[in-house]
Amino acid sequence: MRVNEDNMDDRELPDPSDMDQDDYTVMSRCPNCKKMIDEESEVCPSCGFFITAEEETPKQFPIWMLVGIVLMMVAIVMFVLEK
Repeated sequence: MRVNEDNMDDRELPDPSDMDQDDYTVMSRCPNCKKMIDEESEVCPSCGFFITAEEETPKQFPIWMLVGIVLMMVAIVMFVLEK
């Protein structure tokens, strides 16, 4: 049986949509034990805590930044009124 050499060059490459674009896993912290877990996990492998989207706490504005902004505003008002 003879192999046709033209058929050897006619190989199909994988479709780009079938190839993984991301080879890394997005990590987040468990709200219970604070260990790093896969973001898509439903249960923490360390402590067994069930993770749902509703339990995620929203990011709070740092109090020190709020105090700094207020102090800056007071300093600007005092500087303007002094002139």
